[in-house]
Amino acid sequence: MRTHSPGYDKQLQISALAGKLKVPLGRLLERAHITANDIVLIAGTLIEGIGTPCSDFDVYIIKEARIRPDELPPNCSHRYMTNNGEVVVTYETLPETNIGVDIEYKTTSELKNAIKDVSQLYNYLRQRAKFSGTKGDHEQLIYRAFHAIPVQNADAFRSLIGNLKAHEVCFNAYRRSAFSYPYFRDIVGCWRQGDFETSFLMARKWGLDNARAFTHLNGNVNTGDKYLLRYVARLPTRDDDIKSIVQRLATAGATTAKQLREYVLDWCDAVDMIAARSLSIRNTTRGFPSTDDQLALTRLEVSASLRWHTELSREFAYRNREFLRGLPPLREFLDEIPGPALARYLADDEVPTWVKVKTGRPLEEALNWRD
Repeated sequence: MRTHSPGYDKQLQISALAGKLKVPLGRLLERAHITANDIVLIAGTLIEGIGTPCSDFDVYIIKEARIRPDELPPNCSHRYMTNNGEVVVTYETLPETNIGVDIEYKTTSELKNAIKDVSQLYNYLRQRAKFSGTKGDHEQLIYRAFHAIPVQNADAFRSLIGNLKAHEVCFNAYRRSAFSYPYFRDIVGCWRQGDFETSFLMARKWGLDNARAFTHLNGNVNTGDKYLLRYVARLPTRDDDIKSIVQRLATAGATTAKQLREYVLDWCDAVDMIAARSLSIRNTTRGFPSTDDQLALTRLEVSASLRWHTELSREFAYRNREFLRGLPPLREFLDEIPGPALARYLADDEVPTWVKVKTGRPLEEALNWRD
């Protein structure tokens, strides 16, 4: 039997698209299975304010246990997906409109575990320099929890997400997107083969990944790609130069070999700009390790027996440009860097200078970070 909590106001107007779209809550939820104890959220890009007239409403029904298909309301579309015989999501359309309503069914234990996973990954990444992290099973729900409107059992929802921290979500997403050296090496490899078309395509993805990482450094919790340029547009006025170059390169095209090469070089310059700006603001960004602490983590990768060579030095010079100034520009990495140029970031004894950078405190103390 489907029952509704007294707090469920069917007449409540859900507004989107700067007030151009208003839908009574009752219409959004009339095809959902809701009991009095369920947490009900209205979410999605329409609620966040970046959606379009073709975007869907995303409804989350958080229950103690999922329902079976035969428990769905008789008026639902019966277009749904299941997992182990339980309904995961139904796809509805508001009557007499083309507005979609995706109704996802989650359990409280899933949300609790997802929040726990965020913190565990955050603590893991804070103590390692190289591991990038992976997407979680419920990452979209985690991101939407920050913008969702709780329309039933709001207090229970706020209690449930009490341990969810935006800076942990941002840092995890940043580490997954920022400064991937293996991907950059593939760009370099294609460049040196003269395959500028493939370098062009790779450079666009690589550059936009780093742009997305920069939005995470500035507080964006959405890890998706679809609306990246809208998040870039929301960056502070301080970053208008980055906005401009990212927006230009994201939509630019090229046909000749010269244009393809210039495009890749422009992205190298843009990522250098992003790295320099990241260096200047990360020390005051909550939840992100300071430049000194990050260098201390990187030093842990260096052992007394490690044999240095040009490629290894190039990797660390690439990865540490968000923590150190004065490293060679990325466009120089596309071609073989001559030996003398390495002196700019190698010491006389062929150990990179960043290894000798002191944090001003013992390494163990530097790693004993606090938010």
